[in-house]
Amino acid sequence: GPRKQQVSILLQNQNTTSNGFVTIGPFRSEFYLTPPQYNFLGNIDWLTGLAIHEYRHVEQFVNAKKSITKIGSILFGQNGWGVTAGLALPRWFFEGDAVFYETALTNGGRGRMANFENEYKALLLTGKKLASYEKASATSLKSFIPNHYNLGYHMTTGMRRDFGADTLNMVVDRAVSYRSVVFPF
Repeated sequence: GPRKQQVSILLQNQNTTSNGFVTIGPFRSEFYLTPPQYNFLGNIDWLTGLAIHEYRHVEQFVNAKKSITKIGSILFGQNGWGVTAGLALPRWFFEGDAVFYETALTNGGRGRMANFENEYKALLLTGKKLASYEKASATSLKSFIPNHYNLGYHMTTGMRRDFGADTLNMVVDRAVSYRSVVFPF
């Protein structure tokens, strides 16, 4: 979406974890500066890939702040914003869309890494039917299911390819307006 907003970024350098996140309540992002031993982002610098991925989450939250989600924000502050956005949009969307952008805006990114595809390739080679949407998005303790980053990347990339680049904007707009209370996305 078109909206942009500044976000506070906390740089954590006293850790052994390679990660980052964006959260609402208070609205901020934290970067864990220790690079991974195995760079799963490919040939891009750790902080560059992390910044692209996490800022996409900022854009997702900011552009989801409309309609019912905006009302939640007005009534209950940042926590209302976070709850209404989190209930409207599945976690695979947040992560898959961010992986798409880290891939599209760089020469690396998980979408270009062969090992990012390995879990789905292995499942397809077994000849078994892939999990239903519900099982794939909620995961399973019994069956092997690729994580929400993989599912989301394939879902969002497929939507863009098959229905156009603006499709996800329209889907998000409908979801955060809660036109359907059950599974608005």
